[in-house]
Amino acid sequence: HWGFAFLLTASIALALVADEGSRLFQWHMLCGLGAASLLILRLISGVAGSRHARFAAFPLSPQAVMRYFRGVVTGTADRYAGHNPGSALAALAMFALVGILVITGLGMGREEMEELHEPVAYALMAVIGLHLAGLIAHTVRHRENIAVSMVTGRKLGHPDQAVVSARPVWGLAFLIVGVAWIVGLFAAHDPRAATTRLPLSGTVLALGERESQGDRHEGDERGHGRGHDED
Repeated sequence: HWGFAFLLTASIALALVADEGSRLFQWHMLCGLGAASLLILRLISGVAGSRHARFAAFPLSPQAVMRYFRGVVTGTADRYAGHNPGSALAALAMFALVGILVITGLGMGREEMEELHEPVAYALMAVIGLHLAGLIAHTVRHRENIAVSMVTGRKLGHPDQAVVSARPVWGLAFLIVGVAWIVGLFAAHDPRAATTRLPLSGTVLALGERESQGDRHEGDERGHGRGHDED
C-alpha cells in the first residue's frame, strides 16, 4: 500500500513540474509503471489474499453504502475492521483510474490517448483527496491511527472480525517480487533512448511521446526548406 501511494505521489508530482521531453518526465512514467506493477499484485491479493484484502469482503451493497454515508453525516457510522464502504469505493476507483492512466500513458502520441490521460489524472487526484479526507475523519471520530494499524496489523474491532489466517510468507514473497520488478524497471531505463525494458519479458516500452515517421518527414522538409532559404 505504501509503495503504491509513494509511487503515485511521485508520478503525479513529476508530471506537474516536468516537460514532456525531459528526463524527469521519463521518471514520471517509470513511477507510473511501478505503481501499475504493485496494482497487479493488489488485484491478486484481492482474489486470493487474507480476509479483509479480498474484494469479496468489501461492503459494497447499496444498503451498506447508504447506511455508512448516512452515518458519516449524522456521526453514527459503523466501525469496520477492514475496508468501510467509503474506503472500498475509493480503492476500486483508484485501481480503475490507475489502470486507465497506464494504458493512456503508454499510448502517448495518439491524440485520443492524450486527451483522456489528463482528465483521468485529475480525477485520480480528486479520489485520493477524498480518500485522505475520509481517513482523517475516521481518525478524529474513532481516535484510531489507521496508518499505524497498517504496519502493526492491530486494529480495534470485534474479535469475530479478526484475521485468523495471516500469510506472512506470501506477504514476504509479494514484497520481494514487487521490489525486484520495480528495481528492474528503473535499472533498464535508457534515458537517451527514452525507453525501459520490462523484467523477464524483455518488452521495450517508450517513456514519452514517440515521433511518427510522418512527423519526422515533415520536420526534415522544414529543415531542408530553411537550408535553401539561407542559401
